[in-house]
Amino acid sequence: MRNVMSQLITSGLLSLALIPSAHAGDKVPAAMKIPVNSKSTPAETGDRNVTPDPSADNSSRNSVHNGKNAVTADQASNDKSDVEITRQIRQSIVKDKSLSTNAHNVKIVTVKGRVVLKGPVGTNDEKAKIEDTAASVAGKDKVVSEIEVK
Repeated sequence: MRNVMSQLITSGLLSLALIPSAHAGDKVPAAMKIPVNSKSTPAETGDRNVTPDPSADNSSRNSVHNGKNAVTADQASNDKSDVEITRQIRQSIVKDKSLSTNAHNVKIVTVKGRVVLKGPVGTNDEKAKIEDTAASVAGKDKVVSEIEVK
């Protein structure tokens, strides 16, 4: 029996059997609970190594605006051609290592071949590169840019 247990431990099969599985009814330990909609700051929670950065809160920018270009990512089409347009634009943007992280994360919403670009970028040059990339994939007359330069 000891030889069999040793083989199971060595092969990793026994360790899998000993890992408890999570079930919907399992309770989450209090130490692992994350408060939802918490207004506390890191200092109030005891984490003294993190300070809140007020400039990181862009909730007001994320609110839905009125107007003809008021599209959000959840309204993007799942049509095969729209998904392909979005994929090609995203790949080209991410491949360009001269662009900032913000530029790599610009929202690209494609509906019926029409592309709306949204989000903040660092420079006018980044904005132009992203707009040119989208225009080369979808067509210049199909791109609406709502990119903001920080």
